[in-house]
Amino acid sequence: MNRLLAAAVACMTPDGLLIVTVPNGRGEFEIDSWIFRKLRLQKIVNALVSEHEDLLASTDNLESGHVQFFTRSRLRRLFDESALVTFREGAGSFLAGPIAGLVLGQSSRFIEWNARITDRLPLPLASAWYFALRRRWGRAQRAGE
Repeated sequence: MNRLLAAAVACMTPDGLLIVTVPNGRGEFEIDSWIFRKLRLQKIVNALVSEHEDLLASTDNLESGHVQFFTRSRLRRLFDESALVTFREGAGSFLAGPIAGLVLGQSSRFIEWNARITDRLPLPLASAWYFALRRRWGRAQRAGE
């Protein structure tokens, strides 16, 4: 992640904005995905998809699972080390994952409820976080030296 952030910072202009989204590696998405895998629900999804082409496949990425499980404090340290300042932080969603997506994600009422409830819950309960970041410029950089 350090190399990715360093590359992004190198491309930023003085008034640039960087948006970073990451899954909460200890959130509801991970629980939902674990249940989905343990119950082997992908087999049911595959059977239904072959019969009903409009049904969505799982949101679980079996080929490339989460490699790192970030905490917000660790992310803040990474941003600080990369000369980035968070000016806004928020939650991506509350309920997410293959079961929530397949069972409830087809309902516009559920999607609206999920967005509303997410805004009212503490950030650690969210399935994902977003950060709006600006580059921290030193005095010499701001002066153009």
